[in-house]
Amino acid sequence: MTKIKWMGTLLIVSDLQKSKAFYQNVLGQETIMDTPEMVSFGNHEHAQLSLSPADYFKKDVKDRWLTVKMKTSPKTNNFQLYFEVEDLEAVAEKIKAVEGIELIYDVGENFSSFPQRGIRFYDFDGHLIEVAESLQVLARRLLAQGMNIEEVAEQFGDSVETIQEILKIE
Repeated sequence: MTKIKWMGTLLIVSDLQKSKAFYQNVLGQETIMDTPEMVSFGNHEHAQLSLSPADYFKKDVKDRWLTVKMKTSPKTNNFQLYFEVEDLEAVAEKIKAVEGIELIYDVGENFSSFPQRGIRFYDFDGHLIEVAESLQVLARRLLAQGMNIEEVAEQFGDSVETIQEILKIE
């Protein structure tokens, strides 16, 4: 069977330039393509995330790709963009400083059963986004709080070897 390779996600936005600035300047995404119809972030292997303006899909054209009329649908909560970061507090402050971003919860533990810290919010178009501390930061924080590596592995539901790899311990 032919392998199917995921290449990215396209978000429909109401204001391409405003959204582009947010994803670049606040969420630190690197632009790899920038046209009037689409901005893509990622690496040169593939675009992990692209933005396209809703009005682009309202044009009456015969382009097969544009035959599906896309639109923004705020707060559908049927998907979430998830990012990890080394300095959660610094990114959270940037997020909270942006007018038009709706905070769902401020920096705190995401789940009662897993102590990873994160912030969750809606972007300008109501796309659900979470930014959390990286698993490496989480593992180091748990070790600094007095857990041993076996306890960290148990907390992660993984092996000591996996935690050592996450921590880059030899």
